[in-house]
Amino acid sequence: MKVAIVGLGAAGLRAAMLLERQGVDITLFDARSRGGGRLCTTDQGDEGGAEWIDGDHVRCLSLLEGLGLSPIPDANEPYLVAYKGERLLSAELWPEALEDAGRVHEEAAALCYDPPPAADATLSSFLDRHCRSERGRWWNEAQWRSDEGEDTNRIGLNGWLAGYRHYLGRPEGTMSAYRFPGANAVTDAMLARLNAKPNLSHSLARVASESGSTLEFASGETSGPYDALVLAIPPPCLGQIAFEPELPPETAAAIRRCPMGRTIKVSFEFAEPFWEDEGWHGHMFTDGPLQQTWNSSIGRRHLLSAYICGNDAESVVRSPDPIAIVRGELLRISARARPVRAVLHDWISDPWSRGAFSYTPVNPVDRSVLAAREGSIHFAGEHTASWMGFVEGALESAERVAAEITRTGPAL
Repeated sequence: MKVAIVGLGAAGLRAAMLLERQGVDITLFDARSRGGGRLCTTDQGDEGGAEWIDGDHVRCLSLLEGLGLSPIPDANEPYLVAYKGERLLSAELWPEALEDAGRVHEEAAALCYDPPPAADATLSSFLDRHCRSERGRWWNEAQWRSDEGEDTNRIGLNGWLAGYRHYLGRPEGTMSAYRFPGANAVTDAMLARLNAKPNLSHSLARVASESGSTLEFASGETSGPYDALVLAIPPPCLGQIAFEPELPPETAAAIRRCPMGRTIKVSFEFAEPFWEDEGWHGHMFTDGPLQQTWNSSIGRRHLLSAYICGNDAESVVRSPDPIAIVRGELLRISARARPVRAVLHDWISDPWSRGAFSYTPVNPVDRSVLAAREGSIHFAGEHTASWMGFVEGALESAERVAAEITRTGPAL
């Protein structure tokens, strides 16, 4: 049985490992000049993409164990909050903000298995309704905007509520409990486990699947036919591929309507971990464009990373000097925050993802449609999984497509 896998991020690489293990003949392609997709370590050694593992992300933790790698334990507290000139540590957080956060959780828990009928409701309107203080409203916005990778007025409430089920009944400290031990270390170890070698810089342009699947790349090169095809490609890029015959209208519409969050990531390196002297761990929420930081130090390198999402991200990347803006934001918070180096990774403009990770829009996309196979074509990626937006979701989708192919394909 011959299978082509296009897209060598976490989903594509994991699917390749699972299929090869069962004796499937696989061929690997990726549009980038490297494997890993949105798992990437920059040339300077900074984590440019996915970094976090929650404590209940069993697929991520099992994968690392199988690769002989160990996750990096993380502690998010004490964190710093900077809002309208105030600076306070997590233990000092305003009581009204905590009350509003508790109310939001209670309402979300009550609704997540029975979403309201208003399909056009947003997470922003939900927070407006259940937050009774200005500080509490900002605090909830700050947390969920970074978690979803987008401004809350773009996030559909019903889809967000469906994902909220993952947060119920979790032990305290589960969220962001670990970091990957270097994205390149993970992807290099996955590639090393494979007999098949990747064909890089192959941008898929066309799929003909009347008799098996034949691939045509932007260069004009063709490959195939294959008995099955795995497309582990973000929706905006998937939508640029020509399919013959065309995908069903429902599938094509779902791909067009599945957005990627407008998120950029910035890494700062410092001579000393100034935040430790100030009594916080490196995790910070701010009311400026920097939005959220966390401690991403490795060994003796003192690093902070930051997500900037939504309209703020667009404004920063369109400015003449984005690095100057984020450096200025750091100095606004602390006079000691003077990085020796800063690196920005613009996922919004990345041609092979066009955003950081998927989120649920208003009038949510049916993810079962995104995940449904179409003949010999199988779709993978975090956007097709229940753990949407997480590496755990990418691995979840890899398990699904591997099972689909080995269950329905010719006898192995």
